[in-house]
Amino acid sequence: MRNTALCGLVAAVLAASVGTGTATAAPLAAPEKIDGIDLTVDLTSLAGRVTALENRLKGHHVPFKDIATRLTTRACDGPGEIAAGQHLPSDAEKRCWSGSDTDNAWKPQGITSTADASPTNSYDGRQALAVTSYRQVGGKQQARVSLLPNFAHEGYKHISLREPTGRFGTLVDCHAGGAVWYGHHLLVACTGQIKVFDWRKVYKTDRNAPNAGATLFMLQVGKIEDTKRVRFSSIALDRSVTPNLLVTSEYTDGRCGAGTCRVFLNQIPDGLGTTTLKAHDAYRMPFRMQGAVSRGDQLWTSTSAGRRNPGRLHSWLVGGPTPKEHRQWTVGSESVSYWNRGNGTGVLLTVTEHEDRRIIAAVESTHYPYR
Repeated sequence: MRNTALCGLVAAVLAASVGTGTATAAPLAAPEKIDGIDLTVDLTSLAGRVTALENRLKGHHVPFKDIATRLTTRACDGPGEIAAGQHLPSDAEKRCWSGSDTDNAWKPQGITSTADASPTNSYDGRQALAVTSYRQVGGKQQARVSLLPNFAHEGYKHISLREPTGRFGTLVDCHAGGAVWYGHHLLVACTGQIKVFDWRKVYKTDRNAPNAGATLFMLQVGKIEDTKRVRFSSIALDRSVTPNLLVTSEYTDGRCGAGTCRVFLNQIPDGLGTTTLKAHDAYRMPFRMQGAVSRGDQLWTSTSAGRRNPGRLHSWLVGGPTPKEHRQWTVGSESVSYWNRGNGTGVLLTVTEHEDRRIIAAVESTHYPYR
């Protein structure tokens, strides 16, 4: 950071230019333009429950600036480190989790940052990353977000995600496949809907309450849905256009076909001050995706290839020729996000899920051109 670590660190480390290492195994089909879908925003139906729970939680509130950090990420690209097996450009910045987070049941899925939160790349005077993860417990998926106040050594803190019910909230059932930090809100892809949380509503839990591996929790304050069965596998944000665009991508276990492997772009105004996110564009892609993000007319999509093989990053100029396939990408790749430096350049952020390849990475976006 320029004001903290990420902008300066990534700008310095990733400034050098290297080859893209691009190869294509077979010609890719062209994406198909399809009809977009309006999304409905609901920030009112949970308001009564939120207010009632907040009244019971007086004294437990934790302001954003006071969220404690104890654990630290570490560099993990030295000889023998797990990131050495990743297939990224040599100047990529790679960080590993600490302690049990390197091999526990929590699987990182989504990544966002304060570059999404505001045009100034900051929130409450801080620059930060946020990574969403899930773990399977019985027939449900618990979710949490990890706040990383900078990309170097400052540390991170886990915050469980909860519905406004019960004495200390109820753990949400959510795959947490992608996330967007937008103003005060954290939007989390929960497959059937996008659940909306609020950074102003973070609380300390009781020591006797189920904590899902986190002593803090954030309340859900709303949701975003559709009427056409969109699969909210991952989400990202494009701040390069006005209105900004919410980018939704769908994952499928099988082959892509009608109703699968779609990318939806919807107009999203500042502050979510609307009830409808109007359709902007939509495409059916010729491959599976763990995540997608756009920057103007350029679209990047991330695809994994199992526990040992590197995934692919595809880049495409919307309306242009077929996507370009890049093989310098991570093993176990999940969501992808864009950190805008504000000087015409930017970094692609991604996170991986497998315990023996679990990293957070920042890569210069120019390594992945669309042609």
